[in-house]
Amino acid sequence: MQKVRDAAARMSCAGHFCQLAVALHNYSASYGDKFPPGTAWHLTLPPEERLSWMVLVLPYIERHDIYKQFEVLHGKDAPPNVSAATARIRHLTCPASG
Repeated sequence: MQKVRDAAARMSCAGHFCQLAVALHNYSASYGDKFPPGTAWHLTLPPEERLSWMVLVLPYIERHDIYKQFEVLHGKDAPPNVSAATARIRHLTCPASG
């Protein structure tokens, strides 16, 4: 029975990876064949304080709800972004890894 669960978890992980790949493709199609930058656009924040590229892809994995919670003009640790930054997003986690 455990082998079946492990196989199902691996398949789910592969599905999440495929959904993320499609999301990146759709982002690219929306932005002139460009992948998202490494960090969200904000010229006055140092790169290590900016939001990750993953925030920019959230609408493309049907997570508009979390995307709307982020305030791109603030850093990743800013109070307005803490709640959204701690949200668990199934597309970015692998059930096989626990």
